[in-house]
Amino acid sequence: MYVSDLAVLGYRASNNIGDPVQSFALLCLLGKNAVRHVVDRDNICNFTPRSPTTLLVNGWLGQRPEAFRLTSGVTAFFISVHISDQPGIYSRGPSMAHMLGSSPEMQDMFRRSQPVGARDIFTLRLLESLDIDAYFSGCLTLHLPPRDVRRGRHILAVNIDAETVDHLRQRLSRPIIATSNVSNGAWLSVEDITEESESYLDLIASSHCVVTSRLHAALPAVAMGVPTVFAPQRLDDPRFGGLLDFIPLTVETQYLMSLPSSVFEEPFFTGVRDPGELWEQNALAIAGALSEDPRPE
Repeated sequence: MYVSDLAVLGYRASNNIGDPVQSFALLCLLGKNAVRHVVDRDNICNFTPRSPTTLLVNGWLGQRPEAFRLTSGVTAFFISVHISDQPGIYSRGPSMAHMLGSSPEMQDMFRRSQPVGARDIFTLRLLESLDIDAYFSGCLTLHLPPRDVRRGRHILAVNIDAETVDHLRQRLSRPIIATSNVSNGAWLSVEDITEESESYLDLIASSHCVVTSRLHAALPAVAMGVPTVFAPQRLDDPRFGGLLDFIPLTVETQYLMSLPSSVFEEPFFTGVRDPGELWEQNALAIAGALSEDPRPE
């Protein structure tokens, strides 16, 4: 029995399906019926529940750093987060990383959640530099369960430019389905998150191979056992540190067309590291958050 109501992050203004998929990964671990509230990530300061609530935070943080404040009765636990060093789209102020570094109040909020799950090495080093106890959690999407769908023979290209897709179609014998993880949806309920995520994940899971420039197409594919080629613009993006080891093949977009056909026709199935390595510590962190006495701000 949980000591307080549970909440997860939702999204009113995001156009990235990868955001609700990360919340869905957490819902899969908690049980969908366990969660009472879905809180807009970019307006956490407006969340005012009537009873003590534990907010489990995972995903990308930084669109509106100035709104990242907890109201009375809310306790946050940071399970698997990336703290952005880039200014938010909806903010005129500094980045989340800068604000965390300069705000003792925000640092205290993170310390109350120690140890903090850092989704990537950049975030881990940032937290450690501020004397905040943290560990490398990876992304919770690496723990997504398999989908009950039949694998097809097609290659799924997610956010790959049209020229590259055309080039691959000319070279490969398998059909290619091109899609995007961009959506104009708002995901502010468990039902919204579940419906969007399951549709997206079924598309990934039914593929022979996934080729993508998006992290949250690559990581779910890896979790569900789908061979994956990850081809972002830059492999040195701070968001990727520590996560690339779990992906079978990584290459910058500009080199994608130079890969041999066999990479796509008969691709690799596993990365250097097994996502199961992260499971015990993440499971303990979630269990610890759920068993804590409420510690509201």
